Amino acid sequence: MANEYYPPVGFYFVVGFNSPNSNNDGKFQEVSGISNEMGTESVAEGGESRFQWQLPTVSKPSNLVLKRGVLTIKSDLANWVNDTLSSGFQEPIKPKSIYVSLLGAEGKILMQWVFINARPVKWQFSSLDSMKNDILTESIEFAYNYYKVNYFNQNLDLGN
Repeated sequence: MANEYYPPVGFYFVVGFNSPNSNNDGKFQEVSGISNEMGTESVAEGGESRFQWQLPTVSKPSNLVLKRGVLTIKSDLANWVNDTLSSGFQEPIKPKSIYVSLLGAEGKILMQWVFINARPVKWQFSSLDSMKNDILTESIEFAYNYYKVNYFNQNLDLGN
């Protein structure tokens, strides 16, 4: 079966800022926080004490977290994060779109998450520890308005 479907691997991805294309700032070892949750509100049924309605409220996305080894060269991403977090609101925050693209075996985009109006909210470095032999990493956390998912491989035969 030449068109048999296999789920994609989770380690072949690239990240882009304001465009899906990557440079040094698009190479991350981990992306987490891609989730969205529908909030609920409990409302008691009038006259029925055994029952509560679970009514939907607004959806709440998690913050996006990107993790990588620290770059010691000039980085547009590091400049943007530093300017945003250390300006004390003296300068307006400049949101960007963040593209997280899942790649297939041939390097083509299979699926892409686009985070709209993302802005950095936390920048954290791993511990400096002379007793360990670890790479120094940075984690950058982003808040965003919403995300959308794009699918690029529309010709899959799932055996239906």
